[in-house]
Amino acid sequence: MKTRFWINAREKKDYDTKVMEGKISDKELEFKEGKDEDIGADPAEVAKNEVDAKIAAEAKSEAKFAEAEKTEEEKKAAEMTAVAKDQAEQADG
Repeated sequence: MKTRFWINAREKKDYDTKVMEGKISDKELEFKEGKDEDIGADPAEVAKNEVDAKIAAEAKSEAKFAEAEKTEEEKKAAEMTAVAKDQAEQADG
C-alpha cells in the first residue's frame, strides 16, 4: 500500500477535498502518474492549459509564416513605419 506524504495538514485537507469532488484523476489515485505530473492538479484544468498553449503556438507559427511571406518592399515599409513611430515617441518625450 502506497502513501502520499504532505508537508502540512492544509495541503492534505485540500487534496482530500479534491478527491471527494472527483477533481483528481484515477491514474493519480492509483499512484500511476508520471514523474513530471503535478500531484493534485485538476485534469480539466491541465487539458485547458494544453489547449491554450497549442492555440498560442499556432498563432505564433502563423505570424512567423506571414512575416516570411512579406516582400522586401513590405518589410522595408514596416521598418520605416516603426522607425518613424519611434522617432515621434522620442520627440514627444
